[in-house]
Amino acid sequence: MWTDDGITNSGVVVIDATVNVSYETECAGSPVGTATFTNQIVIDNKGSKFLAGGDSGSLLFENVNKAPRAIRLLYAGSSSYAIANPIDEMLAAYNAEMVGIDPSNVGGGDDGSTTDGGTGNGN
Repeated sequence: MWTDDGITNSGVVVIDATVNVSYETECAGSPVGTATFTNQIVIDNKGSKFLAGGDSGSLLFENVNKAPRAIRLLYAGSSSYAIANPIDEMLAAYNAEMVGIDPSNVGGGDDGSTTDGGTGNGN
């Protein structure tokens, strides 16, 4: 669901999913392989109302109004579902950290609550 503040909201469909994602060697190219990802969440995207083309890399937040906390990173999807991986695992893999926040306030979000993503999708 699109809101006036540019935040889209949707519900979590599956927690701790294992997903297979096809990939190409170039944008809009032919699929050349499949990557398997574990510990992912699947988010409702009926009618592409949460995720649209170009939204990969968008952060997902929880508790946006009271204490926003980055929890996931969008990277794949369809017109039915969006897939996101844990931001804390991505940060650890690249030895990186969120700037300007308390590091103890990063990650989590696997309680099945509504996920808010700043994807900018106005569909």
